[in-house]
Amino acid sequence: MSALSGYAVVQFTEWGDGKSAEAVPVSWLMTVGRKLMCYYPKTGRNKAVKTHETPRGDWELHDVLSVTSHQNLNLKQNVEAW
Repeated sequence: MSALSGYAVVQFTEWGDGKSAEAVPVSWLMTVGRKLMCYYPKTGRNKAVKTHETPRGDWELHDVLSVTSHQNLNLKQNVEAW
């Protein structure tokens, strides 16, 4: 697991209605200028989230809004249930 642990629920501003939210490892988040960005895999999302996979060069970077971050077991259990 990476040095940053836990999950963040983020809203992907460019998806669908702009209100799509996902739980992602906080290690996938970064700030570019004043924007919060999230690395996101094109395939294998469930496994990548569960194992806190380190973002790779083929992952896309998306604008997001941070909804909340958690280290609590309930969110982790929900992610692991995927």
